[in-house]
Amino acid sequence: MDKVRYDAPRGGDVKVLSAATVFIVGSGAILAVGSVGQTLYSKYDNPAVMLVPLVFLVTPVLLLFALRGEAPTGYTLDDIGVHIERRAGAATIPLSAIREVRELPPQVSFIRIGGSGGWYGYYGEFKSRDLGQVTMYATRSDDRVLLATHGRNYVITPASPAAFVADLESRLVALNYGAHLPAATDL
Repeated sequence: MDKVRYDAPRGGDVKVLSAATVFIVGSGAILAVGSVGQTLYSKYDNPAVMLVPLVFLVTPVLLLFALRGEAPTGYTLDDIGVHIERRAGAATIPLSAIREVRELPPQVSFIRIGGSGGWYGYYGEFKSRDLGQVTMYATRSDDRVLLATHGRNYVITPASPAAFVADLESRLVALNYGAHLPAATDL
């Protein structure tokens, strides 16, 4: 079968949370640089002291960009598996490990255990009363798809959940059918 890519559009909630995070962290860093820098410079009268406040500016910005690298940017299906595209490198769920795929109803809720709860998406470990612990690679809080494997549950948000589920189900059927074909020597 062909390789098919599905976009991972960001929901309005993710866009607002991401913009708010950048604004709050950026403003806080600038204020910290200004107040700490002024205090240190007036106290020590040494230009090298100005490097200290830069740490207050650079550290949060680097942290935000590092976390952004974990956010999903798309999903690709091929004969090997489901590939979650990320700036930090793809994560792959092998087709052979997937035992169930389905769209999730909107009322399924999640509590974040570790990861991002809206900064460029929802990714990391989450817990649901209905599903238990899941690894989430989502870019919005609606139109989610569950991928259940033998050892873990995943939640993703492809642009067209119904088309993604249908495509993945057809690949799983083909994979399972192929596993039960008799070997050429058995014919």
